[in-house]
Amino acid sequence: MICLDTGVIIRLMRSDTKTQEAVEKYAGPEGEISITAITLYELLKNVGMKTFERVSEFLKDVEIYQFDEKAAVIASELYKELEKNGKLINENDILIAGTAIAKGQLLLATDGDFSNLHNSKIIVL
Repeated sequence: MICLDTGVIIRLMRSDTKTQEAVEKYAGPEGEISITAITLYELLKNVGMKTFERVSEFLKDVEIYQFDEKAAVIASELYKELEKNGKLINENDILIAGTAIAKGQLLLATDGDFSNLHNSKIIVL
């Protein structure tokens, strides 16, 4: 199973072939994917009803991970490392990465800012 960031889902919904190939490569033979509750929030916060229905259909078989205590600890460690290096990124991205890592998942992302995290569990397309 692989955890997808918001940008990956948006590209998949736009039928981006390169992104689809990457998801298939990392999701394994079962093709199981997950997202975080923060990713869900990012997807739904500004969409119209037509897009909401497409997002809902896309997510019907996707596991959604909650931000919990373990994720908070990991996210805070990521934040401190980024702050120390002077490379802070979007707070939601830190929470998403913390959640995916806490769940033992690879995180597939499109946002280059994730590269600042220097974590082998994060793959940036």
